Amino acid sequence: MKVNKWRFAISMLTMSLIGIWIMFSCPINLDGHLEKAYWAIFGLHIVMQIMIVISVSRQEADLFEPIMLVMLLYYCIFVYRPIIDIHNGDYMTFGVDPMSACPKSCVIVASSLISFWFAYYSGNKKQEPIEVSKRVLLGQSQILVKAYAVWIVAFAASVLNLVVSGKSLSYIFSLSLSGTIEDSADTGIAALSFFSYTMIAPWLYILIYDRGRTKKMIITFLMLCVYVIRGTRITLLSMAAAVVLYFYLSRKRRPKFRSVIIAVIAMLFVMSFLQAARHGIRFGDSASFSWEDFSTSMFTNVFDADLTTYKQFYAIVDAYPSKYPYTMGRAIIMQTLITMIPRAIWPGKPDVVISEVIKNAVNQSAADSGMASPNIGEYYFEFGVLGCVVLMFIVGKIFKHWKSYIASNKIEKIIAYSCLYGVVFQLIIRTSTPSLVYQYIFTIVPILLIERINIKQKKYEIEELTNGTH
Repeated sequence: MKVNKWRFAISMLTMSLIGIWIMFSCPINLDGHLEKAYWAIFGLHIVMQIMIVISVSRQEADLFEPIMLVMLLYYCIFVYRPIIDIHNGDYMTFGVDPMSACPKSCVIVASSLISFWFAYYSGNKKQEPIEVSKRVLLGQSQILVKAYAVWIVAFAASVLNLVVSGKSLSYIFSLSLSGTIEDSADTGIAALSFFSYTMIAPWLYILIYDRGRTKKMIITFLMLCVYVIRGTRITLLSMAAAVVLYFYLSRKRRPKFRSVIIAVIAMLFVMSFLQAARHGIRFGDSASFSWEDFSTSMFTNVFDADLTTYKQFYAIVDAYPSKYPYTMGRAIIMQTLITMIPRAIWPGKPDVVISEVIKNAVNQSAADSGMASPNIGEYYFEFGVLGCVVLMFIVGKIFKHWKSYIASNKIEKIIAYSCLYGVVFQLIIRTSTPSLVYQYIFTIVPILLIERINIKQKKYEIEELTNGTH
């Protein structure tokens, strides 16, 4: 392994300074269980420091490869945020103190990350970058037709889902400034919400190949209307990430540090605005938002609910299996199989397993509030420590395969990776394997439809260009 000495020095210095701060800033007079938790988290910091420094220092390390995002999110969730919460005395979750399970939880996280890390790098061979083909697609018009067709179907399904939930068309496309919203019973077609992920790939194809700016602006606005009214940030994040990643990956370029900082600030601003407005927009009280709601604390804590999922994980580790048995595949396997069955067909369809687990581990209030845990939490309450290690190994292998898309000369692979990057974020912070499986399917199938239908045409084009007949 070749090491970039500059990146090694910077990453080692940064992580060491953070470690020194954690070590010497430990609050005095902590309760016994909190002191044990604090030093367990410090131990996890040491383990993650080694993995992060090695990952960043590798000569072939890439800012956009999935392990960078995984390590960043895990560090923020399991080291940064619990340390800050202990300092601030904000470690309770719905009146429950989960910190006694912190030492065991840190061991589980460390073991699982090491498994993931070895899976990601094992058998890794250096590949020379391959330039994206510069050929002109003679079938470009056909690709656009397919992209528009897929986008229209996905858009119509997404709008139908919002209408069925009680929102009028004028409410949707005015971004809640006019129109009506009504309470709606469960209609059993909530699976239509997955079509919001289907729009991203064809939209990216349209941005790439359609020269009409007006059409691109219109469909972008329509997508934003759907995503904002839905009130979920992950689709907006995936949409933005798809454009940014494709721009850089297709040009074999990487953003400068200044560009990264500007992008992060812009993302925080947009997400903060949505955080302030989402309740009113989702439930029809657009007047409930004012700029007074947009405070500094909201800007800095935009991902507060995502980074504090460690609390639910600690509580799960404390409750399973000492108080409740492992669920043994009910969430990852069985729920995946039944997710797409409408309640209109199966009124007695079981509720999501995570709600039951959160109720058992924390309380009913936490479950009713939609509290979640990181992906490792689901692996744990399903199959225990061994399940965490094995499933994180599998995730590492999957991400290793995805990494190969970065240097691919196939445009569909670059588009696929760009569109799936947001799914990585969702996987780590608050996973639900059934939802993730269908998010992946509904994201990737449009690319397969658009590309595979045109594959014969593309082969013909390559032969023409090779023979010099074009």
